[in-house]
Amino acid sequence: MKMNIKYPVAFHTVDMATTRTHNGRIQVLLAQKIKDTEGGKNVWRFPGGFIDPWDSCAEEAALREGMEESGMKFVESPDIDKHFALRAPLIKKVSALIEELADDDEINVVIKKIQKIKLTDSSLTWMRANVRYVGSTTIDDARYRDSIHKIITTLYELTPMPGFDKDGEGPFDDIARTKWFNLHEIKTEIMHPSHTVLFDMLFDKYKVKIQVNKMTDTLEKLGDDLKKGAHELFGHVDQFISDIKK
Repeated sequence: MKMNIKYPVAFHTVDMATTRTHNGRIQVLLAQKIKDTEGGKNVWRFPGGFIDPWDSCAEEAALREGMEESGMKFVESPDIDKHFALRAPLIKKVSALIEELADDDEINVVIKKIQKIKLTDSSLTWMRANVRYVGSTTIDDARYRDSIHKIITTLYELTPMPGFDKDGEGPFDDIARTKWFNLHEIKTEIMHPSHTVLFDMLFDKYKVKIQVNKMTDTLEKLGDDLKKGAHELFGHVDQFISDIKK
């Protein structure tokens, strides 16, 4: 059965802020699509995407998008791995039916099969405890700028497992590459315009740690400058003593 959306709708998406502590600094993983480097641009964004109708919850969608678009592993869970593996061929079937312009009823038969593949209660509990809510906001998505329909996204935060937190050269889904950034060094200018509001939310969450990280950088630079000055001073003293002995 075809559905005609009569009233304006806000489509729900998720974005993932993958964070870690590295050398005492808070870092965040940002992603870059091929189009983010076109025409002299060099902007970055949070990995993310639409919540699918078969997702158990928004946290599952965020975890799925985080894995698909970063290539990282966030949890050692046979149940979660099996869950996504069993759903994958059916999801591909849905995509194929859509490309074939199949009837909604035919597509819905497959969607119902996907929805029957459920996470265990323990896996859902883990997701809701570890896929951490940061905030939600409307997004100025260019695809919907002239549409009556809009986007509302929820930003979540998750920490990757040790050993899986590497920079990545894609492709990961539609992501060309990923890169870790020190959160306190990120300038708004490098963020994709539609994601600056998300960056501001994450920045606000870590504002105290960001100030500490900036202060640490300043003190370390001061220490390096003092060491360099002392080294140069001792060099002059050695030269002075050498000249006296001649």
